Amino acid sequence: MNYKQACLFLNNRKHFGIKPGLERITAASQLLGSPQNGYKSVLVAGTNGKGSTTKAISTLLINKGFKVGTYLSPHLEEYTERFLINNQEICQTKFAEIIAYMSKSKEINGLELTEFEVLTLMSFIFFLSEKVDYAIFEVGLGGRFDATNIVNPECAVITPIGFDHKDILGNTITQIAMEKAGIIKKGKPVFTVEQEVEVLGVLERIAQDNYVDMRIVKTDNIPGVSVAYQNQNFSLAVEVAKYVLSKYNVFVTEEDLSGLVSSFSFPGRFEVIADNVIIDGAHNQLGMAALLTAIDKKYTGKNINFIVGILKRKEPLPILDEMLQLKNNTIESVSFVAIPNENCWLPEDLELELRSLSYHGKIISGTRLDEVVEWINDTVNDGIFVLCGSLYLVGAIKTLLKNQHIINV
Repeated sequence: MNYKQACLFLNNRKHFGIKPGLERITAASQLLGSPQNGYKSVLVAGTNGKGSTTKAISTLLINKGFKVGTYLSPHLEEYTERFLINNQEICQTKFAEIIAYMSKSKEINGLELTEFEVLTLMSFIFFLSEKVDYAIFEVGLGGRFDATNIVNPECAVITPIGFDHKDILGNTITQIAMEKAGIIKKGKPVFTVEQEVEVLGVLERIAQDNYVDMRIVKTDNIPGVSVAYQNQNFSLAVEVAKYVLSKYNVFVTEEDLSGLVSSFSFPGRFEVIADNVIIDGAHNQLGMAALLTAIDKKYTGKNINFIVGILKRKEPLPILDEMLQLKNNTIESVSFVAIPNENCWLPEDLELELRSLSYHGKIISGTRLDEVVEWINDTVNDGIFVLCGSLYLVGAIKTLLKNQHIINV
């Protein structure tokens, strides 16, 4: 099996959809000897910032000499982006080897694992084969019934919680918080940030039920951070790293923090791919608010052109309403695009949603992504282009830019 065949095997798993529950992944893992128990781990859940926090924890441990596996989701362009060893992606050959190994098991195939469950199982195997000291896992969706939740982490980490995936996690913030808090394990501390009162109430109750200490991390203004919302992610990551490293009598220094800030990168999260082009996977109200804060901090008095695509399973109105809260800059235009090969909102429907918010500015609907690229290239002004609304849109635009050799991203 080569890499292309491995990707096809995974794509064929998509028809199983999203099936919350731990029975299948537990059974599959046991068939392979529970590889996730062969190393120490940390589990990170939340609505926003969990990917950045996961990678920041990994980076701090790597810089202290530990061999660290990192499991992220989703990917932007290639499946290999999800699996890192010391912040280096798995090679396509190794990726295909592990998929081939799993695909030959009739017992595992009989479990009808979803795409995400196969990828999570693969991460367990890969990290064990690489003899990592630690694996830092990002939860895919929710927490309680997420496939990653069969690991036995040294601590649980919960980033900001807001509304997202209401069709699966629940319609209220307390229901969503309950699902996220499902990663808390008996006797293992939980680290979180300042949250809404209702959210903290749920987290505190679940922590008490599991006889664990809940640590609420204060957000520091970290020198050198260029994107405002990373202050919270990095502050949380530092406290988690301090806890993990304390067992080895190792400390996180100011130099470690400076190294994290200077070296950190996360594709698709406030990624500046040209002087006037930003791509960001903000796909819910919290994410959009964080994006606007970053825009307002980096730019002042600019004309902002939003290019937006939103998956059908998302509620567009809260995202678009938040987008209109831009403070230090002016919205020059909003363009709605379809996300290639994804079930997304039609541009004309998103236009109706935005008009319902009494927005009377310029709206462009139905622009193709290749036309967006031409528009950006042909525009000569001080305007800023912000592509957002979905990580899948971000991945599609990056692939397009690469294929057209417009920019090396």
